[in-house]
Amino acid sequence: MLPTKDSIEELMYKDKGMSKTQNLVVTICLLSVNMIPALFIDGVGDAMILVGSTINPVIGFFMPVYFHW
Repeated sequence: MLPTKDSIEELMYKDKGMSKTQNLVVTICLLSVNMIPALFIDGVGDAMILVGSTINPVIGFFMPVYFHW
């Protein structure tokens, strides 16, 4: 949770930092995004399949485009 919040703060609120309200909203959003798959995925193996199938396109397609610009 903390590295994700730090990354969001660096990307979106670089100049002035997050206020307490913005920090609370970001935390609730991140918790919600992480809790929804945890409720519906039965086992750890299924979670690993989901992570593997989503990280492959990110590494293969989006990151080269990002570093090319």
